[in-house]
Amino acid sequence: MRFVYISTDYVFDGKRGDYVETDPPNPINAYGETKLLGEEAVRLSCSRSFVIRTSIFGFNIQPKTGLLEFVKDSLARAESITRFSDQFSTPIYTGDIGRVILALLDRGATGLFHIGGGEKISRYDFAVKVAETFSLPREKIRAVPFKHMERLAQRPRDSSLCSDKIESHLRIKLPSAKEGLQRLKQDLAAHQNFGREKCVGVSRSILWI
Repeated sequence: MRFVYISTDYVFDGKRGDYVETDPPNPINAYGETKLLGEEAVRLSCSRSFVIRTSIFGFNIQPKTGLLEFVKDSLARAESITRFSDQFSTPIYTGDIGRVILALLDRGATGLFHIGGGEKISRYDFAVKVAETFSLPREKIRAVPFKHMERLAQRPRDSSLCSDKIESHLRIKLPSAKEGLQRLKQDLAAHQNFGREKCVGVSRSILWI
């Protein structure tokens, strides 16, 4: 049996960014602290395991919603939103990271890997790419400085990850946020089409009975 632990870029304090696997963690909030404790527990208790630090985006299982749904749904209602122009990460689509995890399992990998998207991007620029991907009004997105976060929970300003190790290990090039969003859009359309076909099939069965 293999064990895969999904950790977070929030194990770092965000003062520098572009973190590699050998950089010392320094979480600044409870979320990062508990994730780091989980990493340590896995390393101590399971030799056939690997730990992944990442920052993912995708659609949540309903009725729970996440930040991507918030951006998309708010813009679809023509509501104005604010996003930080100077808070950075390296987000990767859940579908893309899933394929990387399967490749690591196939190779019997162990240890620690950073798996982020192929580019460092601000929260504001990511929201703009969401708007462009789904043909929504990007002018409704207002850029604000990260200092506005001071009144809220502490979060890293730049938690971007360097993924050179995993790209070299698997000989791959990780996708950009734009590429990931395009795949997400395609997957969403395929899922919705499957749902409609299933409903039509059920309706036909009922009519046939």
